[in-house]
Amino acid sequence: MINVSGSLGFGVAVDLHGNVAFYGVAGGGAQAGAEVDAGASVQLSNAPTVDQLSNVFVNQSAHGGSGFGGSTDFFEGSGGIVGGGVTFGAAAGGSATIGATDTVICSSSARGCHN
Repeated sequence: MINVSGSLGFGVAVDLHGNVAFYGVAGGGAQAGAEVDAGASVQLSNAPTVDQLSNVFVNQSAHGGSGFGGSTDFFEGSGGIVGGGVTFGAAAGGSATIGATDTVICSSSARGCHN
């Protein structure tokens, strides 16, 4: 069964140049299976600075858990930016998702917010 999925998130990104950014992300896509989760995430990317983490990304994730669980995540955006990571927290069910998200970055290097 294919379902519609949604994603909301926020956090802090840091790059190797010492730049710090707050980010917000929202999007949606398709989901095979049924699962809901909320948790803390650690992601790594090849972005040279936090400012390259803005805009639209294609995301793929595999989720699972019963009470506690998580996901493995992969994302790719414009300019060859790719990354991935893991999320752990409260979860129920199992699914695989693919979708798109739009990320807004508020960074110290850009001195403002942009996507």
